Amino acid sequence: MTSVLGAFPELSQLDLSPTTLDGVGNSNVADERSLCASWARGCPTLRHIIFPSGTEWQRRDDLLWTPNTTSMGGAH
Repeated sequence: MTSVLGAFPELSQLDLSPTTLDGVGNSNVADERSLCASWARGCPTLRHIIFPSGTEWQRRDDLLWTPNTTSMGGAH
C-alpha cells in the first residue's frame, strides 16, 4: 500500500474505519504504529490515520505517530 499512497501527494488523512461495528477488534499498537511510519514514508503529507480498530493516529510535528484510542470508540 505504501507505493499506492505515493500517488496521492496531497493526502493528509486515511480513514480505514469500518462502516459498522461488527468485527471491530482490538488494536495492535506496534503494528499500527509501524504501518503509520511506513505509509508516511510513501506519502509524506499523511498526518492522520484511522484504523478498523477505531484507533486514530496523529503524526506530530516531530514526525512521531501517537494513538488516540478514545475518539472513535476503540480500545478504552
